[in-house]
Amino acid sequence: MYEIQFDLEDIKLDLNTSIPCGLIINELITNSFKYARSTDKPLIIQIELKKRNEQVYLRIKDNGPGIPEELLTSANSFGLELIQGLSEQINGEMNITSENGFQYELSFN
Repeated sequence: MYEIQFDLEDIKLDLNTSIPCGLIINELITNSFKYARSTDKPLIIQIELKKRNEQVYLRIKDNGPGIPEELLTSANSFGLELIQGLSEQINGEMNITSENGFQYELSFN
């Protein structure tokens, strides 16, 4: 069982920004389904896309067990390297936390 919650504003992005954003969202949601599912509670994935001043803010969060700290700092995670590379491609600033589930935040112009 799972639930995806959306909190989205109508934001227009150019192709060079929307493709990396779509790939980031796809990678993170796929990871949530692969690693955050539990037998004792339903998976909840939250996707937020907002515009604050001139910055676009993307947040994806799940209620899974989070990600081990050693994996966050490891160079052996292809998925995290991909997300970081795509974030840099759009000159975004990303932040990943793993408290009460996995949370990814990205802000960019």
